[in-house]
Amino acid sequence: MSDRPEGGRRPTIRRFLLVRIVGICLISFTLFGGAAYLLIVRPAQDELAQVAMELSADRLEAEFRSTAAGARQFLAVLRDWVRLGDTDLQDPSDLVRVSISQLRNRPFLLNVLFARRDGIGLIVGKHGDGFLARLIDERGASGRQRWLLYDADGRPTGEETMARDYDPRLRPWFTGTARAGRDHAHWTDPYIFFETRDLGLTVASEVMLAPDAEPLVIGLDFTVRDISHLTRRFRLGRSGGITLLTEDGRVLGLPFGAAPSAAPGDRGGLLGRPGEMGLAAVERGLALWQQSGEAPEPVAFEVGGEPWIGRFRRLQLDNLGLVVAATVPRADFAIGSGRDAAVILALALGVLVLAYVLSRQMSRRFQRIVQELGAESARIGAMELDRPVRVRSRLDEIASLVDAQERMRLMLRAATSELEATVAARTRELADREALLRQILDTVPIGLSMVRHGNGVEPTVVMTNAAGAAMFGHRPEDLVGRPISDFWVRAEDRARYVALFREQSGVDGFEARMRRRDGGELWVSLTAVVTSYLGEAVVLAAFQDVSARKEAEAQIRRYADLIQRIADTAPAALFEARVAPPGADGRTVPALRFTFLSRSIEPILGVPAEDILRDPAERLRNADPDDRRRMLASADRFADMREASQDEFRVVVGGEERWVLRRCEAPRRDPDGGGTIVGFYIDITERRRSEETLRVEKLRTEEALRKLRETQAQLVQAEKLSALAGLVAGVAHEINTPVGITYTAASTLADETRRLKDMADAGTAKRSDVMRFLALAQETTALMETHCRNAADLIQSFKKVAVDQSSDDRRTFRLEPYLEEIVLSLRPQYRKAGHQVVVDCPADVTLDSYPGAVSQIVTNLIVNSTIHAFAEGVAGTMRLTARAIGEGWIELRYQDDGRGIPPENRARIFEPFFTTRRGQGGSGLGLHILHNLVVVKLGGQVRYEDTPGGGATFVMQLPTVARA
Repeated sequence: MSDRPEGGRRPTIRRFLLVRIVGICLISFTLFGGAAYLLIVRPAQDELAQVAMELSADRLEAEFRSTAAGARQFLAVLRDWVRLGDTDLQDPSDLVRVSISQLRNRPFLLNVLFARRDGIGLIVGKHGDGFLARLIDERGASGRQRWLLYDADGRPTGEETMARDYDPRLRPWFTGTARAGRDHAHWTDPYIFFETRDLGLTVASEVMLAPDAEPLVIGLDFTVRDISHLTRRFRLGRSGGITLLTEDGRVLGLPFGAAPSAAPGDRGGLLGRPGEMGLAAVERGLALWQQSGEAPEPVAFEVGGEPWIGRFRRLQLDNLGLVVAATVPRADFAIGSGRDAAVILALALGVLVLAYVLSRQMSRRFQRIVQELGAESARIGAMELDRPVRVRSRLDEIASLVDAQERMRLMLRAATSELEATVAARTRELADREALLRQILDTVPIGLSMVRHGNGVEPTVVMTNAAGAAMFGHRPEDLVGRPISDFWVRAEDRARYVALFREQSGVDGFEARMRRRDGGELWVSLTAVVTSYLGEAVVLAAFQDVSARKEAEAQIRRYADLIQRIADTAPAALFEARVAPPGADGRTVPALRFTFLSRSIEPILGVPAEDILRDPAERLRNADPDDRRRMLASADRFADMREASQDEFRVVVGGEERWVLRRCEAPRRDPDGGGTIVGFYIDITERRRSEETLRVEKLRTEEALRKLRETQAQLVQAEKLSALAGLVAGVAHEINTPVGITYTAASTLADETRRLKDMADAGTAKRSDVMRFLALAQETTALMETHCRNAADLIQSFKKVAVDQSSDDRRTFRLEPYLEEIVLSLRPQYRKAGHQVVVDCPADVTLDSYPGAVSQIVTNLIVNSTIHAFAEGVAGTMRLTARAIGEGWIELRYQDDGRGIPPENRARIFEPFFTTRRGQGGSGLGLHILHNLVVVKLGGQVRYEDTPGGGATFVMQLPTVARA
């Protein structure tokens, strides 16, 4: 692409450099030679800074553009090479050889990338002192890579299989190439390379190897770790420099004097914001430049009270946009005294003359070099590849360019030789492909035919494939030479086909009835175009039997008529409507238009369907005013409609207020915000009346349920108090015996004490009397101590159990002694019938739970057994067994040897008020309370089991730490 100005020719390099250098010197030194120092000092500073920034930016941009041009040139060479050479990514010896040769000669290049859309990829890159080729196959998502190692000379040194979760199709260089287009270079944004973890860029391009082949994506990886080394070389003034930024303002190259930061997630301080990296001047200048609309003029600003000058401009590499930022303190370009200015002016004039002379010599020399390079490029472009590239120059850059041209010449010469061999091989393949094409035509399922059209001659068949001949009941060879008029059923169809073909030079999807060999008819869809065959114009036709589709379309029409009749007679009025997006025709809200509406809408809304189809607002003609405003605004909510929605509104039909339900959903949405909604209208007046009746009945039922629950809670509390009252009565009866014995012993001891005192007062007391009194006193006090201790233990157990049952406090307690205390407090109730309770619990079981609930559970089980389990006069045994069953759980098993529970009652034993002893001491709440305490209060489980040999067993699993 040329940058030649319109209406003129481009200047020569000699003239361009001469004018540019002399012009820059003239402008710079003219500013220094002003007469008024105070009037010229600041503009001079700005101009010097601008020139320095412009030159440095030009040099930096030249560096990047040279690198980018070399990359694009190499990418183009690779595209041409893979089109002509072997591109088997699973046996990539040639690709590896070419890639290693380029990696060896291009220090800025890190990897050469190849990948296809099916997950096959190849990455050839530098690896230590040698090279590494990674073969990737992600078709099975195996995550395994085959690594081929090469030394510095490209000789294989080993092979490894490595596990890597790397899919080239998901990398930025692969996905971005699809947006760039075929054979166009695409640059990625800076990112972290997968294997080396280096920060870099990738330029990639997509190449189509053959019309029916998978496209191949080729990429080149460039490391950018040395960009800061490059930008820090450009020094402006004493402390200014050039910073390279990405388009979103992140640092890619640091300026002179800036040290890389160690921010987490960065590489050498790159890709951070300027302010985060201590580059306040760059951040301030960039913001002002962006506010000015990215004007080309320098921006002036202050940082910490010090004036700065900045120059910003964009650097575009294909799709990759960068920003070159040059910033320098204004003081760095300060001019000295008047004497200094005079001296500088004199020196400037001398330097200007010297610059003119030197620039003439330099431009002449550079012009000669460029002319020689242009001549060599033209010779290579003319494919004169036998003579090496010769350009005399001592410049390293020119020598690199000459070397690149020489390598390109050698590659082109090698590619030309390979191309000649490829052409010979492809020529041999043509015959095979022609035979293969015939075989393919005979295997495709649709009919293909070639027809010869001559001037004034009946069109005849030249060739037909097997599928086309079979469609008409023929063999392919039987149709050769047959006129196509033999197959038309209707002359008008043929005339319409001929007219359409002449008008459009072909037909697409033309449908007509054709005749089979046996006289039968079929529907055919025909597509025909004019093409050339052996220098003769022929018609290539593709046709397909669509008789089944035609029959299906007729059936669909019959079903559509049936659906319309059903919709018109259904109690609900069905509809379909289009919602136009806001903005169309100057509207600010969506517009609704009905495309289908059942005629049954009239008895529901009181409006004929034709009126609504003509004007959608008519559907709400009889609606309540408030409901009308709400329904007309519902179209605004179409963008928020995610699921089916419904609205209920009131209409007045025949003087009677009716309720109507509209239900709709949006099965299809358009990108512009419009779409289609479907739904129905139905009269729900009777339902609303039923709902009101149900609401009143529901309130009555809820009130009755509340009273029932209050009554149940009172009965449960009464049951608890009844159990506690029974416990109190039993304890009182049990305490009566030890207290009575203690009182009798105390009375006897008091009588003996008075008698001994009387004898002592009378002086008749003997030693034997004293000894007898002491023996009696010892026996009496021992009896009193024993019975008082029994009474105290009973009272203490009763006190703990009674307090726990009457409170809901939570505490930590040992299970074994607590069960013993509960059993002891219940002893008066079960011992009078001769029953026995056995407790078997490990001593180390500790619970963080509600002891009142545990006491109520055990009490209800023992009381339930004494009432229901044993016949009158029969003594039984009740057993409480506890054991740990896992981390944080215990099992509490209660078992009696009574009569058990009949099978027909087991499913109801935990129901409230269920009892088999109604009126005989049973309330039906004991086991219901037990179930609620175990499951709800303690967070456990309870179940009933049969006891072998008779009796009942309740198994409870309780957490050692109850739920909060």
